[in-house]
Amino acid sequence: MIKYENSHQQKLDLFKTEFEEKLNPKNKWVTLACLVPWDQLAEAYYSSMSSDLGRPGINARIIIGSMIIKHLKTLTDEDTILEIQENPYLQYFLGLEAYSYEPVFAPSLFVEIRRRLGDKFFEVFNQAIVKASQPKAQDNSSKKDGKSSGDKDSDQTSDKRDSNSADLPNSGSLLMDATVADQQIAYPTDLNLLNNSREVCEEIITIMHAKSGSQAKRPRTKSQLARKDYLSVSKQKRASKKNMRKAIKKQLQYLSRCINFIKEYIKGNPALIDELTNRLKERWLTILKVYDQQKLMYDEKSHRCEKRIVSLSQPHVRPIVRGKAGKNVEFGSKICMSMNANGLSFVDKISWENCNESSELIEQVKQFKIRYGYYPEKVHADQIYGTKANREFLKENNIRYIGKPLGRQKTNQTAKERKEKKKEYAIRNRVEGKFGEGKNKYRLGKIRAKTKETSEAWIKTIFMVMNLAVLLRNFFVEILKTSLIYTVFLALLKKTIQPQAGYKIFPKLGATF
Repeated sequence: MIKYENSHQQKLDLFKTEFEEKLNPKNKWVTLACLVPWDQLAEAYYSSMSSDLGRPGINARIIIGSMIIKHLKTLTDEDTILEIQENPYLQYFLGLEAYSYEPVFAPSLFVEIRRRLGDKFFEVFNQAIVKASQPKAQDNSSKKDGKSSGDKDSDQTSDKRDSNSADLPNSGSLLMDATVADQQIAYPTDLNLLNNSREVCEEIITIMHAKSGSQAKRPRTKSQLARKDYLSVSKQKRASKKNMRKAIKKQLQYLSRCINFIKEYIKGNPALIDELTNRLKERWLTILKVYDQQKLMYDEKSHRCEKRIVSLSQPHVRPIVRGKAGKNVEFGSKICMSMNANGLSFVDKISWENCNESSELIEQVKQFKIRYGYYPEKVHADQIYGTKANREFLKENNIRYIGKPLGRQKTNQTAKERKEKKKEYAIRNRVEGKFGEGKNKYRLGKIRAKTKETSEAWIKTIFMVMNLAVLLRNFFVEILKTSLIYTVFLALLKKTIQPQAGYKIFPKLGATF
């Protein structure tokens, strides 16, 4: 028999909630609230603000915590504020004293927050997480010989790190690689870029003509004909090179016509440029560069030029050719990242040009010494990092380069030696896993910020959130190690006790072993 329930919505005041109950202390947001160095981050955040001018700012913990929530849950600016409104655990994480139905701040403030976060803020956070990871390495050190393992990055205590760094021996491992953080822009083509430039110029002409007070008719820009010529080629599934080159030539002519009209307006009345919005002013300067680049490439029958612009709204974005399978060209910023054996990753450089990442190895190794007080024992890097200059620098500082050697490889290696070499080479794959985590889970490959500064802050915030996830994961691992379940499980793995003992101690859990 089917039991029917009335689908009519009951009154809101009759809906039962558990808000009278206390928050669960084992919740991840409660735990994470204790791990974040709020005071240090707040000090770094307030350093970019004036204490005398403007209205009182919002609590730094609310600001920083909201950024962490946004990227940890991969939400939009608007959805982040709504999520905080609905979740009491998130409000506790932000330091609120009681649950509130009001939004913590307007979603539009996120743009200003990203603009305000500088390198100093993220450097403070990096120092804090390095300090937080130090005690764990001391517990993991070898008890037999009193020395820590060479694969651990935090083998020296914080007291030693504060002493004379020149006397500290090399320790730990440094993994490094580079990737591209793609900007979320439409796939650029020369034809689309020229057409968009022409449309913006027509908008500028309309404004300048209205503000000039001229009784003459608006200049003829042939917008309808230009639009028709553009669509006739852009809608083709595969336009031939001849037709595409012909279409680009026409769009260059239309754009040149519009640019000349605008220059005549400015020549006659220079004050007209001030009548434009800041957005149109920036677009106008960008269009002048776009026209020069496109004209140069058309005349030289080339598709390459220096500092090529591919987006009017984001002129800082560059095409980066890395030869990846299925994605030969990427549009965004190039990130040089370093990572230690504990999984903590750091952004050492963000470049908007296609630079050679091998030139950053020496600087990344020096950054490692700044963070920990000593050089790494090993450097795991791709073959591109193994230049002669880099190998000489590593040799001078007693650092092993774990990569393919120069010249011919040894043929007299035993099977055991080859296996160990292969195992050492495979450690570098952890970096690729970190890139995959950032792009698949935290949208490192879809940066939605518009400006150069906010995009860099977006990228560094993602790595900050990933490091917080590592600290949170390590925290629960330490708790697990103290439990009896972990002891029994470890003993079973080492075969120090019989599996039947597990059934006697934990009858239900023993079946899972």
